[in-house]
Amino acid sequence: KKVKMIFEIRDLWPQIPIAIGAIKSNILIKFSRWLETKTYENSNHIICLSSGMKTELKLNIPSSKITVITNISDIELFQNNKEKNYITKKIPNIGMKPLIVYTGVFGLINGVDYIVEIANEMKSINPSICFLLVGNGYSKDQVITKSKEFEILNKSLYYLDYLPKSEVPKLLSSATIVSSFFIDLPEMVNNSANKFFDGLAAGKPIMINYGGWQKELLDDSGAGFTIPKRNAKIAAKKINNLLKNKNKLNNMSEASLKLAKKFDIESNFKKFGRVIDCVYKN
Repeated sequence: KKVKMIFEIRDLWPQIPIAIGAIKSNILIKFSRWLETKTYENSNHIICLSSGMKTELKLNIPSSKITVITNISDIELFQNNKEKNYITKKIPNIGMKPLIVYTGVFGLINGVDYIVEIANEMKSINPSICFLLVGNGYSKDQVITKSKEFEILNKSLYYLDYLPKSEVPKLLSSATIVSSFFIDLPEMVNNSANKFFDGLAAGKPIMINYGGWQKELLDDSGAGFTIPKRNAKIAAKKINNLLKNKNKLNNMSEASLKLAKKFDIESNFKKFGRVIDCVYKN
């Protein structure tokens, strides 16, 4: 229709669905790659959520046509909407116990069952530590079944369905640690998890099980830590050791909120405004 278009890339497509086997047909793979190429060619400008995404696209697209605008950390929303007893009202058994929270999709790429395995290992290390999974998706039934087999469901591991975005700040204000998980897939290292930025805005230590630019952010800032990609026993020990160290946890929380300021709404909005102005004028 000859309308100017800004195309935002939130996931590298079709690389990820091909990598996990969601797209298997050679014909569909060729068509998907053709569609990807035509979309980029016909976009006046492209926005990526991470520098890693931009690096991959630069192989075929001029760098001047791509701008990196990350997810945002809405500090005002999360800091002004805390509720101390939010979780205990919904799940009284948790009480004031240490709480590791996962919010988001239970998808193929998220590997949420790994959290269940960690919770299972934790019951023999420190049964007072609780895990809360909030969301829905393809793998949820499998994850719940696994937690029942381990006999940890509603004992140290709990579930809530999707919550409205307005409720997430209250939820995370009750968390001790906020987590983000992916399966071990090279294509995911440049991905940008929204829950990561929500955790920063909430000023909570961030726990992830993957590498890439978000791991580098945590390493450089001290705002969180990584656990093995898939070793529940070592992960459980590392979490337990950290929870014993209150000073380190407090330092991580402070660093997390400080890091969130680099991803504030105002800075990202200005970048987005410049992209729109540039496309409009040209």
